[in-house]
Amino acid sequence: MRKIKLLLVIGLLGGLTAGCGESISDVCGTEARCTGKKLSGMIYKRAEMYRTGEGVEKDPVKAVQLHRKAAERGHLGSQYWLAESYRTGVGVEKDPAKAVQLHRKSAEKGHLGAQYWLADSYRTGEGVAKDPAKAVQLYRVAAERGHRGAQYWLAESYRTGEGVGKDPAMAAQWYGKAAEKGHLGAQYWLAESYRNGEGVAKDPAKAVELYRKAAEEGHLGAQYWLAESYRKGEGIGKDPAKAVQWHRRAAEKGHLGAQYWLAESYRKGEGVEKDVAKAAEWYYKAAQQGHVVAREKLEQLGGSF
Repeated sequence: MRKIKLLLVIGLLGGLTAGCGESISDVCGTEARCTGKKLSGMIYKRAEMYRTGEGVEKDPVKAVQLHRKAAERGHLGSQYWLAESYRTGVGVEKDPAKAVQLHRKSAEKGHLGAQYWLADSYRTGEGVAKDPAKAVQLYRVAAERGHRGAQYWLAESYRTGEGVGKDPAMAAQWYGKAAEKGHLGAQYWLAESYRNGEGVAKDPAKAVELYRKAAEEGHLGAQYWLAESYRKGEGIGKDPAKAVQWHRRAAEKGHLGAQYWLAESYRKGEGVEKDVAKAAEWYYKAAQQGHVVAREKLEQLGGSF
């Protein structure tokens, strides 16, 4: 039976090479030698080729098929990607519970990504009973190993008090670690911490620096607060034109506050040429989202909602 299974795996691998032009028979020599880590590693590489489309036509179903073969042989990476396939429903029917089962196996063996996604499952309750405290425990393990997503969610847990006691200082600490690795959400919330003086000494200039980093990468909230910093002159020199520039970027993505303040700028001619029609247009957009003052200002301009 073992021999039959082995031949099936070899058939699936097809023309796989070992990286130096050898065929599988060249590498293994005999079926007896073509076992263990060497074979599971080769199956994993082939599966990744089909998953990413590198060197072959992308085929999620075949990727899952091969990752399953390697996972059954204990390959850690294949266990992870098979779990991800079940989590996302790519190449196989979505099955959160199966994803959790596989991620748990990889997490227990130290797979960083699996530790993160298992934590996420406990946080969201996907595939397993929701358990914020367990999520925090697992996020911490991955965060201490440098996973920026885990660092962010550990910070969020400390900020919101989900699964652990509220601790603004710890939240800021972990946001800082994730922010240094370029996590946009962490940059935003660390900026918020500096703006409000929560968990760190209040520092409007540092807040602006962090808002700018996230804003330039497209973070909506950061774009709004960078605009507000320019409008109010908090942490940076007052600059109505720059305020309009950043309010516009956020407003065009649907940010309610940015739409209102962009309308205000057009109505008053601050940072942009006065344009009552444009003001009415942006008041209307904000009013549509429930901004009460925007609706009142629109009516004052003779518009209706």
